Amino acid sequence: MSQALRDLDLAQHFVATMAELGEKLGPLVLQLPYAFKPSQIGSLEEFLRALPEGYCYVVEVRNRAWFRRPELVKLLQGLKMGLVLVDHPWMPRMDVVSSDTVYLRLLGDRKAVADGQFGRVLLDRRADLKFWADRIGGHLQRGCKVIVAANNHYAGHSPDTVRRLLALVEEQAQPASPTSAGAGGSA
Repeated sequence: MSQALRDLDLAQHFVATMAELGEKLGPLVLQLPYAFKPSQIGSLEEFLRALPEGYCYVVEVRNRAWFRRPELVKLLQGLKMGLVLVDHPWMPRMDVVSSDTVYLRLLGDRKAVADGQFGRVLLDRRADLKFWADRIGGHLQRGCKVIVAANNHYAGHSPDTVRRLLALVEEQAQPASPTSAGAGGSA
């Protein structure tokens, strides 16, 4: 049996197992290893087309060479699968939507926040979170479902990172009051 068939068999088993979650099942993230190169897009297409239907799939690439090739986004759009957006020091910051599900991973730098230092925010990521909040707001307005996963390495404490991002998204969604928008006058 070829490696591709073994991989597909494992993926189908995984999907069947995850299906046991029923209505609690979210998007299934298909994370490609760094060694999986854009020259293998034919194999990727064959694999993705063979996956069981009726599930939400998002694909994460780990090799930045994929972002120089528009074929990946076209393939995912055609299959209605999402491209995982990643905030990571070694990956380009992308905001490409290929399905109605937007999946964002806030990964951070393992050298900037060492393991074991996860009890509090160590890095000021306000500008980065504002960038993502602006994009998330736009995706929500277009009716997309948005899922965000934050790693502790992003700023030091993933729960706080998520709270801060959510606050920015909610703040953006609030209509401006007349006084805060500069519409107020003096008598």
